[in-house]
Amino acid sequence: MPLALWLTIGQYQKLDLLAVSSKLAVRVVIPVLVGYTFSRVSHLWRRAAIWSASTIANLSILYIIAIVVGLNRDKLAGVMQTGYLIVPALLLINLGGYMAGYCGGRAMRLDERKRRALTLEVGMQNAGVGTALVLSMVSESEATAAIPTALYTFGCMLTGTLLARIWAGRGEVESKNEKVKNEE
Repeated sequence: MPLALWLTIGQYQKLDLLAVSSKLAVRVVIPVLVGYTFSRVSHLWRRAAIWSASTIANLSILYIIAIVVGLNRDKLAGVMQTGYLIVPALLLINLGGYMAGYCGGRAMRLDERKRRALTLEVGMQNAGVGTALVLSMVSESEATAAIPTALYTFGCMLTGTLLARIWAGRGEVESKNEKVKNEE
């Protein structure tokens, strides 16, 4: 990620790759490794994480979006006028992630449930984290840089929820069809 940042914005502003890498490690890599290790070692930790993790993650993402909106409330109207360029690009990135996840799962010959889980994970990957990282790397006066990532986060939550709901409905229909076939 630091290399991708340097390639995309390094020509416009000085970027300290070591600082970006260390922020990424502290905010993303280390917490993931600690959480994974704890869940492998402690059944109590795993149960607590299963029970609370999705709620905490969703509330955190909403909090991050609220911060971006709060920091940029006076600038949002101007940014949204260019939304006809930003929103389709972000939607393409999101849908491309879904396609990559689904096709990757198919290429790995995963069953449908695992393929769907991979699709959602890849399609929504790090949306909220991206916004938090942008906010940690820019000054408050440059916080408009976080608007696209906040829009992306909101869009990922929306499209991911819709896709999961569609698949849940299909799963109900498929299981009813299987039940009917088994009864015959």
